[in-house]
Order: sequence, then structure tokens, then C-alpha cells
Amino acid sequence: QAVAENGGVDDMLRGAEKAMLAQAVAENGVVSSVSGFREFGGRCQATVKIYIPQACSGGCSRGKLLGTRGSTLKAIAAECGCKLAIRGQGSTQLKAGETEEALAATNRAMHGHLLDLLHVQVDFEGPSALKDACLQRAEVLVRSTLFPERFPDSSGYTFNEIMTAYASLDPAGFASFYGGPAGGGMGGGGRTAG
Repeated sequence: QAVAENGGVDDMLRGAEKAMLAQAVAENGVVSSVSGFREFGGRCQATVKIYIPQACSGGCSRGKLLGTRGSTLKAIAAECGCKLAIRGQGSTQLKAGETEEALAATNRAMHGHLLDLLHVQVDFEGPSALKDACLQRAEVLVRSTLFPERFPDSSGYTFNEIMTAYASLDPAGFASFYGGPAGGGMGGGGRTAG
């Protein structure tokens, strides 16, 4: 019985957290939350969820972020040096008669994200020194794409500019991480974004 009670408390806390996030998104447009971080030898992996509303300036948030054939999302990924995916409620096109809850219940590993609020999952993997700049750039670009009238200035450093600056500060680390000559830029053997 204690397990059932704890499960009820956990569900209640998740429901309260979800309600607070939904209210924050409604008030601010976009809310970010770190959902994973791992650091090892000067490198790291970080995952941030940027919660977004279902609707934004000019229509549906999902459609505006995707763009034609995913072009907008791919451009944001290339500019911030992270992988991006739209996840959560409203992120999937459902077949007639299908519900997100039913999908999540039948295959939690594949569709469990549908129980979360709509968000852009941003995954960064690279030098720890670049993590904050790349993740912040991703959030700025998502905000300015969804709400250009509220966040008109999306200027900032591009991923290539960030990488060039990093290469000049630590040429040996850059070369060992990306497998190319020190300070040689991304070239053909560099990491691809998106």
C-alpha cells in the first residue's frame, strides 16, 4: 500500500510541476529546464528542454519551428551547434482515433515524451567551455522564431564563430576533439549539427 501511496504522491507532484510549467509558458512564452548533464575530461553532454506554447505569433509553434520540410529547425541546429527535436504534447501528427495518452501507454520508450508539455529538446555534446554559449544560442533562436515581435534581436555568435574562438584558445584540444588540424575549423571531418 505504501508503494501505491507514493505513486499517488509522485503523480500529484508531477501534475503540480506540469501545471506550474504550463502557467510559466503562458506568461513568458518560453521556459527552459535542464533535464540531463554529464561531464567527462573537458567534454560534456547536456540536454535542455525549452518548453513552448502550442500556439505562437502566426500560428502553431510546432509548424513554425519546423518550417518547410524541417528547414527552420535544421537552420537553428546548425547555428547553435546542437541537436534539436520537437517533443511532448502536440509534437506528433496522430492518425484518426489515436490519442497521445494511448500511444504513450502502448510504447512508453518511444512515445513517453507525449505525456510531457510541448518542448524543444536541445542536446549538446562537445567541449564543456562551449556548452553555455551553444545552449543559450538555441534558446534565443527558438524564442525569436516563435515570438519575433517580443524577441526581435536574435543576433549573437553563430556556432562556427564560437568554434573558431575556441580553436584559437585551445588549438590542441580542438584538434584532438574534432580529429582535424589545430585551428583548422570544422572542415570535412568535423561534427555535424542537427
